Amino acid sequence: MMMKRWFFFFLLYCISAFPLLAQNKSFEEIRKKYENRATDDERAMPYVQKYIQKAKNEKNYEKWVQGYRDGVQFSKNSHTKMLYADSTVTVALRSQDNQLIANAYLGRGIVLYFNMKKFQPALGQ
Repeated sequence: MMMKRWFFFFLLYCISAFPLLAQNKSFEEIRKKYENRATDDERAMPYVQKYIQKAKNEKNYEKWVQGYRDGVQFSKNSHTKMLYADSTVTVALRSQDNQLIANAYLGRGIVLYFNMKKFQPALGQ
């Protein structure tokens, strides 16, 4: 009986500690779990969300923008792609890094052009 109780507490501890261990993974470790998936493969999205959350918590703008770019790549819905593209621009502007800003606007224009078929607004990006 005592052994079962200890096993139960050990199991409970392992389950509760798992999310903390997942947060300590590096960006590369998280990204390796989804980077080779096909475009629009939404099975990557839980890992993309972890990547974005880690970057947001660390205020790492470069990785944060990359996470949103990955959200654009792996989400299926055009509307969702646009939300991620808009978020990419917002975070890039916060970073005040001209290269991130330019790439974010380029990515937003690509989503408008290829996914949303809004050709005129895409030219403005």
